[in-house]
Amino acid sequence: MNRLLCLVVAASSIIATGVSYAHADQGSAVDPSNFCVENPQCSEPMKNIAKSYGEGFATFTQKNVSAFSGKCFHMDPIYDPDHAHFGAFAFESQPSKILINGLFGFFYEGDPFAGMTVGETIAAIREGSAQASEGVLRPDHVELAFKTSATDIRYWFRSDKAQKNLFVIGKQVSANSSSAKLVFCKLLAH
Repeated sequence: MNRLLCLVVAASSIIATGVSYAHADQGSAVDPSNFCVENPQCSEPMKNIAKSYGEGFATFTQKNVSAFSGKCFHMDPIYDPDHAHFGAFAFESQPSKILINGLFGFFYEGDPFAGMTVGETIAAIREGSAQASEGVLRPDHVELAFKTSATDIRYWFRSDKAQKNLFVIGKQVSANSSSAKLVFCKLLAH
């Protein structure tokens, strides 16, 4: 069974009820590249993505419009952390803000967005996703946060210097749980 889930409705395989709103978290000082440090649950692909994220840049924001898709690995009890699922994100850089849309696809045999142009990828994401959300541009990365009284979902984005690969790390914490669910993605530029 294949599933494409809206970033706002289901992130890292978590189905959230109600409405969540993206917001700018001005006080964030989290370094997600450390999520796998001394964490025995991290698979090798997760560790490699965290390392690449740690060496990354926010250069992908220099383009007015960009889209990326590729493999995502989920640290969640219902998923094998070594099994690749897929994700796609689109970015629209404007003079004073950056807009982000995204989707996760589960149980596909390959990237359902592979071979699409930037425009086709953006159209596919918009068809299956909620309205774009405003991210926060930091000097070396982009952040996106969705917060409700029940859950806190955050994403951090960096690319390699050539803007060919996008590294995404996401974290979801529920109000009624002390454990976090994580996602690590290495996405290719379209």
